[in-house]
Amino acid sequence: MTNIEKPKVFISYAWTNDEYTNRVANFVKRLRSDGIDTLFDQFDLLAGNSLNNFMEKCILDPTVTHVLMFLNPAYKEKADKRSGGAGRETQIISEEVYSDLDNSKFKPIIFDVEDKSVAEVVPVYLKNRMFIDLSNLDTFEENYRALVREIYGKPHMVKNQIGLRPDWVDDSKQMDLNYNKLNLIKESIYKGIEKNTFRYSLQSLKTEFNTIISNIDYGSINVDNYEEEYKKINPLRNFVVAVINELIELDRLSEFIVDFFEYYDTEMSKYRKSNSPMYLILKILKHELIIEIIALLYKNKKFKIIYNLITYGYETNNGWNPCASFHDFFYCMTESAIYNFDQNLGKHFTDGIYYKLTGIGDCWSRNMPVQYISLDDFVNADILLCSLTGIINNDRWFAISYVYKDDDNLWINTLETALKSKRLFMRYSELFGNMEEDKLKECIKRDHTNKDNSWYGYRNCNRRIPIMFDRNYDDNLLFSD
Repeated sequence: MTNIEKPKVFISYAWTNDEYTNRVANFVKRLRSDGIDTLFDQFDLLAGNSLNNFMEKCILDPTVTHVLMFLNPAYKEKADKRSGGAGRETQIISEEVYSDLDNSKFKPIIFDVEDKSVAEVVPVYLKNRMFIDLSNLDTFEENYRALVREIYGKPHMVKNQIGLRPDWVDDSKQMDLNYNKLNLIKESIYKGIEKNTFRYSLQSLKTEFNTIISNIDYGSINVDNYEEEYKKINPLRNFVVAVINELIELDRLSEFIVDFFEYYDTEMSKYRKSNSPMYLILKILKHELIIEIIALLYKNKKFKIIYNLITYGYETNNGWNPCASFHDFFYCMTESAIYNFDQNLGKHFTDGIYYKLTGIGDCWSRNMPVQYISLDDFVNADILLCSLTGIINNDRWFAISYVYKDDDNLWINTLETALKSKRLFMRYSELFGNMEEDKLKECIKRDHTNKDNSWYGYRNCNRRIPIMFDRNYDDNLLFSD
């Protein structure tokens, strides 16, 4: 899609009542405030002018880059019957639409469904066209941004670079899981005894951990093929993610996750004492696993559990630090040996490809547990942790994988929008521990003031981590309605 510096749109709508017309007018004002020139009869048609001539001239005007059709029940009725102003516009637009099926100039906008379904407000001639739904308040802001980006020729979903062939295409065993154990967990959940479910699930994870680890030989790790060495641990990763996915609706899940990771840390520490490469592998995996679990929790709207995991203290087997914060417990890149591992993983990438900045990140990106989360889910969770830990813990998490995000980060945009609205914020308040508004304002302001540029992104990369209120922080905007 071509970048459009100065877009110009014509607004096609059906007069329904004064209230509806005012809603359309207010929407037009917002478009204009976002740099989009508009042709709208209420603003541009003077008394005595011909309405039909105005409509036809606007639709066929070569300087008009888009025609926005604001659909509601009245628009559909007039369009289908070819009556009224909307009917006259339909006669002109439909000819343009049918003559060029790939024409993206004409954009149907679901603006008001009243008491009908979305399908019931779309005119017959537009049934097979993609539309943007602005009738739902929950998704209005996200879809409005998508519309504006399309008008400017900068859609939020763009093709990324073609990467390497995923290893799991040729390795059918990579996603193999212990389905018997998973089925027993499902059966336990079905019986409704949470205590037994958690007990059995934790024991299953411990058994699988020891079984998989005992079958991996890292005594003579192949430094020339670090990724193959790391992939040996994927069956453990897959099983952990699968178990958490099964338990996602249970109330005490946060305590279960902590219990598992504290056991994990205890077992991992045994390899540190023996100076085994297994220690490095397990520490990197722990970092990967927590991002994948956060992604699962966010997808399922388990915001309270995310907050709990970020704010808990974790028992660790480091003698000098027996109780660690979320960052200290899970983040792996602070150790020089792991940094060297990351560099070795990245050696086989060619110059000019941005993901060579993070060998570990690229290894993760090409080996996702795709049955449960996508790469996009993973990167979103990594970026989300960066903002949440900065605001809540004042101890920022660096989003290693942020370079794999090719479009705007909608999670961060959604949270910023929610924080500007008391009503919307109620849906996400558990992410922030249901903090009082004044306290949360104080935390966001502190986070914004104390930002260290080193946490914006990789030094040699011109793209930065999307952080809440990165450049547009304004205390007066928070909870303003």
